[in-house]
Amino acid sequence: MLTDTLADLLRTRPLIDLVRAQWSRQYFRLLDVRTVLTEQLADGSYQAQGVGYVSPGHRLSTLLRAWNAGFYALVLAAAGVGLCTSPLRTRPWLLALGGVLAYGLVLFFIVEARSRYRLPLMLPLWTSAALALSGAVSQSRWRLATGMAVSCALLAFAFGGDVLP
Repeated sequence: MLTDTLADLLRTRPLIDLVRAQWSRQYFRLLDVRTVLTEQLADGSYQAQGVGYVSPGHRLSTLLRAWNAGFYALVLAAAGVGLCTSPLRTRPWLLALGGVLAYGLVLFFIVEARSRYRLPLMLPLWTSAALALSGAVSQSRWRLATGMAVSCALLAFAFGGDVLP
């Protein structure tokens, strides 16, 4: 059944159109700052549906939502730099974390992506962010510039879902 559906989809739509459609939504969904937890707080989409936390306080909800956004922004901003500037010669285990991250990004390009599925990707992102924030990174200008570009892309996916195409 699923195989037939996928075959029909590939017959009716060119592959490049399918790739464009996936690109324009998958990573925005996967890395979105809004999570199931924050959407259950006051003024979240779950509350609008009548589900979620019972009578969440607006001040506490705002504080928790701001903490989530701030901490997540810090992790993503530092993670791109850490990914691109961490010296692999002294830390070969980073290749395994990079592999986990790459596998997850390829996988979620194809299958359904939601913010709750990004949990396995957070280990490489947290580790990379910790390396960047500790200063254990290469001083190469090109690697730093590449890391900053990756960080900007991660932040755009996390916070730009409502404003970017």
